Amino acid sequence: VLLDNGEMISDKKPLLEIRGRCDCDCIDIIDMPNSAEEIGRVFSDLSLLVGMRFHGLLISACYSIPFVGFSCDSKVSDICGQYAMPYCDMDDISFAWLTKSVEMANKSKICPQVLSEAINKSQINFEYLADCLKHQ
Repeated sequence: VLLDNGEMISDKKPLLEIRGRCDCDCIDIIDMPNSAEEIGRVFSDLSLLVGMRFHGLLISACYSIPFVGFSCDSKVSDICGQYAMPYCDMDDISFAWLTKSVEMANKSKICPQVLSEAINKSQINFEYLADCLKHQ
């Protein structure tokens, strides 16, 4: 993310630190591609996503990939709750929690009914927006 003052901020540094402190060499940190085709390719290779970004978790759910979320953002907490996936607030995160949550998420599945309901609600939102814009 590029701030107004020209400073670049990224979540890559803390994620690299987390990966460096884990006893597993099967962790990849993925920069989100720009095209839908590339996103599909990347997500088709995943078995689990650990992330702190809402849209990454959302795409993971759309591909029926279990996930673990951590953040200080209520959207991340909400989506984890909606799909019954592990969530931790940034103030409480630990390596023990992360390890336990990954093990738990690996045994979980994305509920197709929850995904279907989310898609339907999204469609209703888009239809409502289109209707609002039509009347302006």
